[in-house]
Amino acid sequence: MNFQNIILRFAIISFILAVIPFSAYSENQKTVIYFFWGDGCPHCAEEEVFLQELKVKYPGIEIVELETWYHPANAKIYQDLVKAYNINPTGVPGTFVNDKVWIGYSSEIGSQIEDEVISCQARACVNPINKLYPSSQELNNSDGN
Repeated sequence: MNFQNIILRFAIISFILAVIPFSAYSENQKTVIYFFWGDGCPHCAEEEVFLQELKVKYPGIEIVELETWYHPANAKIYQDLVKAYNINPTGVPGTFVNDKVWIGYSSEIGSQIEDEVISCQARACVNPINKLYPSSQELNNSDGN
């Protein structure tokens, strides 16, 4: 076996070892988006459409939608989460991805959310709810109740 064959085999093995863990992570980990909204809020409705399109574009995301105007328990979660992020929101929509939060919605905010989702697809990101419940599983309440 010559030196070139050894180098080639080492390069192939290194590549395989580098790609396999990333692939396994990508398939098993989801990027979780917490979306707090109000029934009748026009900006919320606009963002909801955007998030559904984002979910189609990036199947590795999970969107937890929590309506806050008519569901006091969801409003409490929202209040607690914004406190954990050390912000004072003026209303909804409120969107949490990784360690970032956006209050309100515009196409610029949508671009920023998508950039964070792309970033999370390539690396481990935190589930936003872990700021409130670090030792528990994420909330899986996608119907807004």
